Amino acid sequence: MKQKYRIGFTLIELLVVISIIGVLIGILMPALAMARGSAVSVKCKSNLRQIGTVMQSYLQDFEGYLPNAKFMPSPVASGDLREGLPSVMKNYLPLDREGKNAVYRCDGDDVLFDACGSSYMYEIMFRGKKVLEVTQAMRYWGEGFNDSDVWLMYDYEPGRVELEDGSKLEVSQFHRDENVVFADGHVEGFSESELEAMENEE
Repeated sequence: MKQKYRIGFTLIELLVVISIIGVLIGILMPALAMARGSAVSVKCKSNLRQIGTVMQSYLQDFEGYLPNAKFMPSPVASGDLREGLPSVMKNYLPLDREGKNAVYRCDGDDVLFDACGSSYMYEIMFRGKKVLEVTQAMRYWGEGFNDSDVWLMYDYEPGRVELEDGSKLEVSQFHRDENVVFADGHVEGFSESELEAMENEE
């Protein structure tokens, strides 16, 4: 008598396989999302590092004075008549026909760069000032402060952005940490808890 071999799977076996696949997907998806976020953050830091490196040339040419630019390029509403940093720095980081340079774009930004040409906000507290004078003034108040503490640009914070025509953009968080380039050209990423701790120290 010939032995009969069963071909295929039973319904229960198929359901078990499908459920296992579902569990694996549930485990892998957050890890993949985190890996993608990390890759975006690394690319973002690379962009900011390029800006920081070019800024050193600008500072040498302008006797250490920081660019006198507004916090974001037009058409982001500000009431500030100054140019945005990309325009001020165009001799160092040339702009294309649309007035943009991809180095100012974070890959996690879906809307802001397309609208104004920058994913990064320029720190206007020290604009137009000499880095050395800023650090000396901060030391006068008893703080150990040098050019590695002076913020230049950082990821635009998530939220609603108003444009000059009255319309609004919703900006989501680009990646997990907030990346910052400093006046000495180095770049750091800060978690939300680290940023809160710095704000509490002020």
